[in-house]
Amino acid sequence: MSDSGGHPHFPLHPLPDHRKPPKKGKRKGWPVGRGTMRQGALALKAQEIFDKAAARPLIHQENRVYYKIRFTGDISLPPIREAIKKVKGESGEVVKIYPDKKSVKLAIKRSDLEGLQLRLGKIKTLIDNVVESSLSDVAEEKLIPKLLGEPSRLTVSLRLFDASGLGNYQTIEAEIREYLGQRGQLETIYLAENWALYSLEATSSDILHIIEGVGEVDHVEELPPIALVPSSRSTRPRVDARLASVVGSESAKIQKADLPAVCIVDSGVNRDHELLKNFIDGTWDFATNTEMPCADNHGHGSMVAGIAIHGGSIGGGTVPQSKIIMVKAFDKENPIRNLELPQMINDSITRFASQAKSFNLSFMALGPNKDITEALNEEIYRKGVVVVAAAGNIKLEVIMEHLNRGENYPHYIPYHPIYFPGDADNAITVGGYASISSNQFLDSSPSPFTRSGISSKTIKPDVLAEGGNLNVVRQGETVIDFNTTGLGLTTTGRNGPTDLPKDLVGTSFASPAIASLAARVRDKYPAASAFLVKAIILSAASSFLGPSRLLEPPRRGDSDRETTLDGSTRMQPFARSIQGCGHVDPRSALSSTDFRTCFTLQGDFTGADKLAIHKYEFDVANDADSVSIVFVVGKPGWSKGFFSLKIGKSGPRDQTVSEFDQQESIGDPRFIHSTFRRIFRLERGGVGVWDLDVEPHFPDNPGIDSSLKYGCVVAVQSSYAPTIYRDTERWVSEDRRRAEVLLGIGTEASTAPEQLKEQATLAHVS
Repeated sequence: MSDSGGHPHFPLHPLPDHRKPPKKGKRKGWPVGRGTMRQGALALKAQEIFDKAAARPLIHQENRVYYKIRFTGDISLPPIREAIKKVKGESGEVVKIYPDKKSVKLAIKRSDLEGLQLRLGKIKTLIDNVVESSLSDVAEEKLIPKLLGEPSRLTVSLRLFDASGLGNYQTIEAEIREYLGQRGQLETIYLAENWALYSLEATSSDILHIIEGVGEVDHVEELPPIALVPSSRSTRPRVDARLASVVGSESAKIQKADLPAVCIVDSGVNRDHELLKNFIDGTWDFATNTEMPCADNHGHGSMVAGIAIHGGSIGGGTVPQSKIIMVKAFDKENPIRNLELPQMINDSITRFASQAKSFNLSFMALGPNKDITEALNEEIYRKGVVVVAAAGNIKLEVIMEHLNRGENYPHYIPYHPIYFPGDADNAITVGGYASISSNQFLDSSPSPFTRSGISSKTIKPDVLAEGGNLNVVRQGETVIDFNTTGLGLTTTGRNGPTDLPKDLVGTSFASPAIASLAARVRDKYPAASAFLVKAIILSAASSFLGPSRLLEPPRRGDSDRETTLDGSTRMQPFARSIQGCGHVDPRSALSSTDFRTCFTLQGDFTGADKLAIHKYEFDVANDADSVSIVFVVGKPGWSKGFFSLKIGKSGPRDQTVSEFDQQESIGDPRFIHSTFRRIFRLERGGVGVWDLDVEPHFPDNPGIDSSLKYGCVVAVQSSYAPTIYRDTERWVSEDRRRAEVLLGIGTEASTAPEQLKEQATLAHVS
């Protein structure tokens, strides 16, 4: 479907040949302590570790021994870096850097023991200790008691790492399978050049033996169950033969071939439904490993499909916005095992990456596992696909407990984190919002069941879409139940050709609305990377505001903070960890307008040249009110890379910019690991040239790809519809280079001014 009332966003290209300036001066001293171990003691430590490794029964026979060396200073310091280079020798490898930033794990050839002992002696003043890698260095803390306790059967993720890039994982995999026999099961999740990830189901003793007997084991973590995000509804599914009453009259004229595809990994689809059957572009059933039957005996997949096709709740004349590809991974009668689903996701992406514009994942793990999260980050980064994931729902009985303990909305939400796949940085994570007020929770607010995610480096969800609301049922002062009557979404069901379940709520139904929008954005801007598509969607989001009395914890002596000077209720944005960038306006994502002009930027750095920098320029119109910047980072799995931005405006001093809007901000421009957002309010008018510098940073991370990608949207907003962005004559005659940069036309010298004007003219989209 074409959008209306706007024109395409402007692509920007970086100015050529820019590099970081070299650092000046040289530091004379470094904060490095002095080691206390003598050369003989270090040699004995190395011999002891070597002897233990030689005596240990191995599952995978190799010619290397692993040593954990703790240095006296941070490994980023030049003296320590030089010491690491010396101690590993020519054939050794750094296979792990520990979180303390002072310890590394080295792989040294067995034949090089004497050489290692000599090298340790030469740098003894910089070494604090040499020890054998322990179980706590490999296994997650919560898993260790289960491995060492009473025998039990566990399902874990098993990560192997080989910094040398030999990639001998097939050999190791075969040896582990031979060791397990019929006692356990090993499934491949992801294979890369330097690392491999598996799911392993076995007894605790077998898992412990594999950790001890395979030196390449780098990380082991319990794999939680993964389930479809449950929904709640207060009414029975209704059967309505008058489907024309809820969809637009144009629906019959829309052709499937004209729509972008959303691939949905779920529980199958009702192929006979009148609102679905003409917009199914493909299926795959993992139960049969064929396209058929892909039947939905659960109902969840069919409901998600209806939202994805119509871009939201069905009704009020909605028309199809996208078509769907359904992948059946969940089955009500044959529950999926948690070790199988991560591989199914990867297989789905590989199978349909060229056909689908976006992928929707409306399910959630019931606990954390950073291995499968990072594997999904790697898959998104390598395949360049747009993955949209539900934030997940807080269970209704848990919300009831919070309310009955006096823990009111929204303060209980941050206690419930987002898990896989919604915790993947490279995915677009979608929470829910309420469009209708209930007897307890206001409209235009995050749904009372939506989950939250925040860490030192990222904030989730990214955005919100309509997810419904809850009515509270009380008995006296006690909450005893909830219902969703009149507060949820309407979509397609699994029971027959006209089944339309009503009053559905959940982030499962918020996610496919954004997946549909992402498919339309990528269809309209085919050159946009997955990370630029994400930036465009986040840039089109606006914050929800709530009463201060609702959002701030009560404070003694501050009774008048609920109102402003004119007596109205004080409002402030909901926390970023609950709403992300806010709710999305699809029109703003698809097009710029006379009042909001968007410049789009995208790029990548390989890490080969660490001095590279991307510089951009863009014009801010005379009547502009604000400038907003949304910057999205794309990085490989387990990458520690990040970006820093420098944002400035040249021109006379009276053309100043006010302090950025703190409440609307996400992230620190100096350390952007996932998403950054800033809105600048302009104090005075005046045409000005703004500069934006993008600088990558690649911390030490052995064996992990040192590359980064980014997508960015700069939106200039005004209430006066400035004409500067339509006046191509001015750009061509005044500064052709800037026009080329602004419009992303290129810098070919042969481009004639007439061609430039023709390419720069923006056609309205009907």
